[in-house]
Amino acid sequence: MERRPVNHSAPYGHACMSCFKAKCRCIPRHDGHGCQRCHRLKKHCAPSNSVRRRAVDQKQDSDGRIARLEGLVSLLQSRNVNEGDPTVELEHGVSSGLEGLDGVEAFMAPFLTMPGADIPNAGTPETPESSAAACLDTFRSHMLPHFPFIHLPAQVTAQQLQLERPFLFRAIACVASPTSYEKRTRASEFKRALCGRAFLQQQDENDIQPDRMDQAIDFLLGLLTYVAWGWDHLLSSRLIMLAVSLVGEMRLDKPGPPDVHTLGLLPPDIIGYGHGPAIREHLLERQRAVLACFVLSSAISAYSGQVDALRWTPQMEQGLAAISANAELQTDAILALQVRLQLIAEQALHERDQSHETDHAAAEALLAQLEELRPAVQQHKGINYTLPAHFHATELTLHETLHSTTTPTNTIPQITVTACPPPGTHTTLPQNNNTNTNTTNNIPPNLAHLWHALLAIQSTSATLLALPPADFRGMAFPQWAQLTRCLAALHRFETLRVPDPRWTAAAVRGVVDLPVLLGGLVGRLEAAGREVGEGPGGGGGGAGSGGFMGLAGGVRRLRERVLRERVLRERVLREREGGEMGGAVGAGAGVGIPEGEGIVMGAQKGFFRNPRFWLNHFFTEID
Repeated sequence: MERRPVNHSAPYGHACMSCFKAKCRCIPRHDGHGCQRCHRLKKHCAPSNSVRRRAVDQKQDSDGRIARLEGLVSLLQSRNVNEGDPTVELEHGVSSGLEGLDGVEAFMAPFLTMPGADIPNAGTPETPESSAAACLDTFRSHMLPHFPFIHLPAQVTAQQLQLERPFLFRAIACVASPTSYEKRTRASEFKRALCGRAFLQQQDENDIQPDRMDQAIDFLLGLLTYVAWGWDHLLSSRLIMLAVSLVGEMRLDKPGPPDVHTLGLLPPDIIGYGHGPAIREHLLERQRAVLACFVLSSAISAYSGQVDALRWTPQMEQGLAAISANAELQTDAILALQVRLQLIAEQALHERDQSHETDHAAAEALLAQLEELRPAVQQHKGINYTLPAHFHATELTLHETLHSTTTPTNTIPQITVTACPPPGTHTTLPQNNNTNTNTTNNIPPNLAHLWHALLAIQSTSATLLALPPADFRGMAFPQWAQLTRCLAALHRFETLRVPDPRWTAAAVRGVVDLPVLLGGLVGRLEAAGREVGEGPGGGGGGAGSGGFMGLAGGVRRLRERVLRERVLRERVLREREGGEMGGAVGAGAGVGIPEGEGIVMGAQKGFFRNPRFWLNHFFTEID
């Protein structure tokens, strides 16, 4: 401390910490070593200036971090999350336990780690010109046709897109990366840039200039592109919540403000557009974006059960009519059909979840609406091969809804058993001679809905697995969700108990067999891996491995697990029917199953009945 005159108190704010806390006068000693009170009490006399300054700095720094985190959390929680019924929560809890907390934290790391201040301005990645052109060509040729919510004319180059839509270009470079290593690297960079754009970039709420809206559309299109093709399904719920929030902020799903008509009184150059066609194209671009957000949010809602789909509004109905009437682009007609099919499926799920008793008449009306779309789907069958799959997947949802009106749920008690040895070569079980699986005549309506649903599973899976390898690699999230829903429903049908001798596991397998379907999926994935030059095995993590080959390995192991579970279930049921089984514990006794390998049967625990389990199992195998 500075030397001060004896018996004079220290200036305000310069008292030592001991006197400051005791609220006493701090009188410095004449030799300058501490104050008289601390010397008398034999206490350490610590000046307060540096301590207070350090505390203030730390408080300001911590306040800033807390403010940033609170802003992030409040925006992520701005949309309502489904509470879900106990069955869905049980199945989600079981499935989420397969990845473990480490996997979730690894995917959340880019969001929990705040990027530097320069991230929001880093609009484009450093992508070589040849690589950028190749990524854009791959995206335009093999990925966008499956979900054409972006209009990319052939004359638009990678450099032009990078200048006009930098965030969209960054998303395309990420999802269309030629190797899994590059895709993971660019995905991490993309999510850091996304975090910066969403949570760190400051904007004036009163700023309604066209440039800001143009940047927001670029951000929304890039975000939807990553959700659709990024394979980041563990974060899909949070990402689509952000997209839905952005749609609401931009009022894309609502009418414009009351004074929006005054923009028409201004010259076109003032509002940022030079002529009418440009205004129309910008309007169509926004309408495609909000409709794509609805399709993705609906698919993710049905897949995960964690978020609500974007609410359908009259403004979105007008947008759907606008792109349906756009005869200049055939892709708009395809997108319109995808939206209509997803809207029917969403309404069917809403009817089923509305109450315990489903409105049968409303479900029948939705089925009639679906049949009205059949000619249009058939018309585009040769152009877009995923439209028929979407149609049959919607048909599956409707028939499951109709069947749920009067049929009780499958209530097989949970049985804890031990694992069986690996099965031998699989052979398809013979079809029941008394069951005609190709017709639903002369059978009760409830059973007819089951058969229609089973045939819809067969049609959906066959259509998707018939895609050429180059097109199969470009499937978007809605197609993956449809395929995994088929797998989950097929396993449930195989284990479903129906009081009718014509519905048996053998009859179900005669139409479509789950292990055979998984084997076909393995073949498609391996062919897609060879198409992009991946090496065999796919688990090395290098630039030429992983990706589709890693997915194929995960599906192959899952197929073996399904076969083991089937053999085990059949043995348990035979013993139960023969009266040899006394309870859940010890179910493996006397059937040649080794001890110490206990599992819980998947059908009873809910693993296989949840579509989230199947997709989680596929993609976590390559993480």
